[in-house]
Amino acid sequence: MERHCEGLILSKKGFGEGHLILNFLDSELGKIRLVAYGAALETGKRRAHTLSGTFLEGLITSSPKKPDSYQLSDSKTILSIDNIREDLRPMGFTFFTLEILDLLILEGDLFPYYDHLLQTFQLFNESLDEKYILFFLGKFLAGESWLDIPEQEKLQEKTKKFLNDALRHDGYFLQGKNISLSRRRELAFFYAHAVKRAKNKMPHSLELLRFQEL
Repeated sequence: MERHCEGLILSKKGFGEGHLILNFLDSELGKIRLVAYGAALETGKRRAHTLSGTFLEGLITSSPKKPDSYQLSDSKTILSIDNIREDLRPMGFTFFTLEILDLLILEGDLFPYYDHLLQTFQLFNESLDEKYILFFLGKFLAGESWLDIPEQEKLQEKTKKFLNDALRHDGYFLQGKNISLSRRRELAFFYAHAVKRAKNKMPHSLELLRFQEL
């Protein structure tokens, strides 16, 4: 079976001679695993399309013998986060987001937040302001009850309001609003603790967040 796909590359790993396995957040199927043959070769046409954090569209083919095994072909980029990749601070927040999604979403789980996620990365790529990332993560984590942990009671009232707003609004709600350094830090560490409670480990990318450079 062949179908058109659209989604986000969460992570990738190489195998064989120049091939990749992608953890892919498909807009319709949720988290799936894609094989991209030859995509890791320097001369491969799809190399630029298979970076973690890239939104792409293309064709995927499932195997008759393994219906849950997919191969990617004829891909093209929808959103390449070129501005983000030029700065270490926003890249840290990008990896933080990708790691949380990759850890918490099980393979085959549907993902109803895809449109919000794409909008978030569009706004983040344009502004390099991680308030959009923190807003989206609040929407996803609170919406899926990952934030129902004891640490929630210790949050500042303005932080709780931020999370309530995230559940009710999209990213454009934040335009023109400033989120303080202390609020950003509190949110990031709260999200990380929620992941630790769920998966018994802190996100490695937490160490990449650079609040001192705000």
